[in-house]
Amino acid sequence: MAESCKYCEAELSTMDAAYIESEVRTAPQKVQNLIATYHNMVCYNCFKRLKKMRIVDLPEKKRKKI
Repeated sequence: MAESCKYCEAELSTMDAAYIESEVRTAPQKVQNLIATYHNMVCYNCFKRLKKMRIVDLPEKKRKKI
C-alpha cells in the first residue's frame, strides 16, 4: 500500500518527497514544523499551499481562550 498525503489523502510519489526535501529550507519555520510533524508525508500541491499560507501568531490573551 502506497503512502498518502496527511492533508489531502492523495497518493505520494517519490518525486514529492524529493522536491519537499530540497525546498523545505526555504519555507517559513512554522511551515517546516508542520511538515516535520507529519514526517514529510505531504504531497507537492499541499506543500505549495502551506508555503504560500501566512501563519499569524495569536496574542497571548487570545491564545488562552482557544
